[in-house]
Amino acid sequence: MVSKNLIITLFCVMIFSYFLYPGISLAAENPDITAGLDQVDAKSLADKFILIAVGVGALSGAVAAGMLIYLGFKLKTGNERSRSDTKEHIMYVFIGLGVTGLAVMIVGFAAFLIKGASV
Repeated sequence: MVSKNLIITLFCVMIFSYFLYPGISLAAENPDITAGLDQVDAKSLADKFILIAVGVGALSGAVAAGMLIYLGFKLKTGNERSRSDTKEHIMYVFIGLGVTGLAVMIVGFAAFLIKGASV
């Protein structure tokens, strides 16, 4: 049986290594820091917000898929008390996905407002 500490450690390493890739952390290009903030237009700022939100949504979807696979095995092999706890955890996974989906939708709406009414 794999220890709980090992699973938590591997999960943390996976999350931290996700942000080391410069394309994902949106650091792939170096902006001119001497130009000031007047150089940022609303469309590029809104597009960055949408990219961040979609990245967070994709990450949470991948974590949720992994959790559902793990909970499925736990549901199949557990006793009655373990099964009821597992069903509750599955519900929490779907609630988390719903909250993440709403957050992505709110960020998308805010990005639409930042861009302006013209599409």
